[in-house]
Amino acid sequence: MEKILITGASGFIGRACIEKLKEMPFEVHTISRTAIPTSAKNIISHACDILNIDDTIALTQKIKADYLLHLAWFVEHPIFWISIQNIPYISASAMLYHAFSTAGGKKAILIGSSAEYTTNTEECHEDKTAILPATLYGLAKKQTCELIERLKLTHPTHAEFCWVRLFNLFGPYENENRLIPYIFNTYLKGKVPIIHNASAVRNYTHIDYIAESLIALLHQPLKGKLNIGSSHEFTLAELAKIIHQRYFQKWAPPHFELSSTSTDRFVPDLTKFKKFSLKTKQTLEEELDRIYLFWHQIAKEHTK
Repeated sequence: MEKILITGASGFIGRACIEKLKEMPFEVHTISRTAIPTSAKNIISHACDILNIDDTIALTQKIKADYLLHLAWFVEHPIFWISIQNIPYISASAMLYHAFSTAGGKKAILIGSSAEYTTNTEECHEDKTAILPATLYGLAKKQTCELIERLKLTHPTHAEFCWVRLFNLFGPYENENRLIPYIFNTYLKGKVPIIHNASAVRNYTHIDYIAESLIALLHQPLKGKLNIGSSHEFTLAELAKIIHQRYFQKWAPPHFELSSTSTDRFVPDLTKFKKFSLKTKQTLEEELDRIYLFWHQIAKEHTK
């Protein structure tokens, strides 16, 4: 049975990946600061902080995984954009990739970000769009990608890797301060949400689709930089209207504050991804239904 090593398994993306991997023929080793309780027979949880590089290297070399899914990062919202805590993850990620490779690893999937791209663009292409991050978070991701590329160049026998740039995600357990949870929770509290930069066009992808795509990439020949996203592209105002009309019609519609620029479109070019991309199993409305039920249940528990 092939082995997968997954970091950040208790996070937003990691949780979704673990749910998929429970039903798959892999021996899954998770790394997180605290061991993850699970009844799944194929999930082996390890308590390890990847910033403790010596411990991480020792554990990685002991596991000898075939595949690496590196998700761990500092993502405390909203301070992760500017936090100095991004910096230690640069060297930790590079050392993890090196240790995984020298232990016989075949392929690594590492998570980058749309924040690496210049914001002075509409459609972000992996090989054509300028990499000019505007935040410390984006810069740290950019430098990590460059280190991984350099390691592979200077050590050709190192594992193949795919540097996946994600855009806007949504799903259960998302940070409640992000847009979609904010809209749901504001209405569930009987208030009207305010949508800033409402004319901005963004690409939104459900976390389950992201998890399925990342796992599928392990056995795909794709390597190098790759945008992942969905066909869900709309203005923030359109997204808010969909949520209002489907779930909260008895409340007033959202209040919109338009952007100062005539256009603000920031979405991925998915040409490369579409060569293997999975078909979505649910419509946007079905995905939002699940999110509504999730936050509605949380709201009910808070009022008990």
